[in-house]
Formats: sequence, structure tokens, C-alpha cells
Amino acid sequence: MKDVKQVKDLEAEKEMLMASNKSLAEFNLSREPQYVVGKQRLQELSEEGASLCHSNREQSFTAETEFWRHVTRNSPCLTADCSCRVRRRIRCHCRKILGWRYGLRQLPGKIFSTKETNASAQSES
Repeated sequence: MKDVKQVKDLEAEKEMLMASNKSLAEFNLSREPQYVVGKQRLQELSEEGASLCHSNREQSFTAETEFWRHVTRNSPCLTADCSCRVRRRIRCHCRKILGWRYGLRQLPGKIFSTKETNASAQSES
């Protein structure tokens, strides 16, 4: 008796699952046109993105090449300008630190003569 009831319950559950599955399948089929359109749009956007990426890489390479061409063309001017700035800064620091108003060429001689003067003054004391 129990077996008959269990079989009937299983068949009823099977019918409900079949009906539910059929309903879900019909719903999925109704959405297929949207899926196809979305898939095509995704493909188009993917191709557009790849094209933009390629274009961006070309422009970046062109800009980098142009930058280095400009740098190499102007590097002697840049080097001279930098060395001038360095010399100016050294002079400025020497004036601030040492209080001297001598040029760079005279500075080593003044430093050594000052050290000799200080050494002789210390030896006399």
C-alpha cells in the first residue's frame, strides 16, 4: 500500500518538474532574439575596442619616437643649459656656505691656502 502511494507521489512530482521545465524552456526561447542581438553587439564592441587599442598603441609609439627625436636633436643645448645651472648653483652655495666671492677656478686655491694658513696658525699656538 505504501509503495503505491510513493509511486503516485513520485509521478506527481515528475509531472510538476516536467511542467516547470517546459515553462522555463519556453521562457528561454522567448529571450533568444534579445540574446542574439546582445551577442552581436558584444562582438561589435569587442572589435571596436581592439581597433581603439591598436590605434592607441600606434599613437603612443609615434609620440614616443617624436619625443626622443626632439631630445636627441636638442641634447647639446640641454647639456649646456644643465651645466650652466650646475655651475651657478655651485657658486651660489659656495658664497652662502663659505662667504667668499671668488669664481670656481679661484676657489680650490683659496680653500688650500686657507687650510695652510689655519694649519700654520695652529702649529704656532
